[in-house]
Amino acid sequence: MPRKIQFRFSGQSDVNILREVLVTNPNLENDLYNDVVDALAIEGLTDRNVRDRVKLLITQFKTEDTKSLKRSGSAEDFNEKSRLLQELVDIERDRLNREKEEKAKGKESKKAKAKKAKDERQKATAIREAAMRGLVGEDDESQDETYQPNLADDTTTTDDDEVEVLPTAAKKPKRERVSKNSYLEFLKEKVEMEKQKVANEKEIREKELKLEERKLALAEEQSKNTQQLMVTLINKLT
Repeated sequence: MPRKIQFRFSGQSDVNILREVLVTNPNLENDLYNDVVDALAIEGLTDRNVRDRVKLLITQFKTEDTKSLKRSGSAEDFNEKSRLLQELVDIERDRLNREKEEKAKGKESKKAKAKKAKDERQKATAIREAAMRGLVGEDDESQDETYQPNLADDTTTTDDDEVEVLPTAAKKPKRERVSKNSYLEFLKEKVEMEKQKVANEKEIREKELKLEERKLALAEEQSKNTQQLMVTLINKLT
């Protein structure tokens, strides 16, 4: 079984790795380190030891551990390594800031949507309850009034006749009547609320579309910068 070759890092190899990482994997995504290794085509180099090496160099750079960074390689390698690490750190910081801003906007948007939906439900409930209280049958008045016989019109009775007078039923208290305008107002409010809901959803979609366009623009700008950096690096190497 052939012995596995263990790669030993040096100042020059660090510079070569960082250059390729900036071109191929500037966001330091774990899945893309294979592409870095394939591009470098150095025997004994794996995606794992490249990833670990880049993380170590960035940690040393952030903690200003210049002694460890200078341990291998010349002063020229150290200066180039520092410059490349600074670019990677800047890219990482910008990415984290964008993610933080997008997360904050997402939370605010969710809270605003929830509050607006709650307000609309409460308003609709109040209007519906008010309308239902006022929707009493228009015929209540005729149903509540009890017929009373008019004894003066009865020509068949005389002074000596005994007339049985039926007790008058007590009138039912009239319910509060509200015109049909209440229900119409309720329907009108409901239609307006639906219109407002559609308008709000349209506004949210437009904002989301603008956000996607901004993301694409940033991605294009980053790709352009990466290409320019690659050209610069190639020119330096040649």
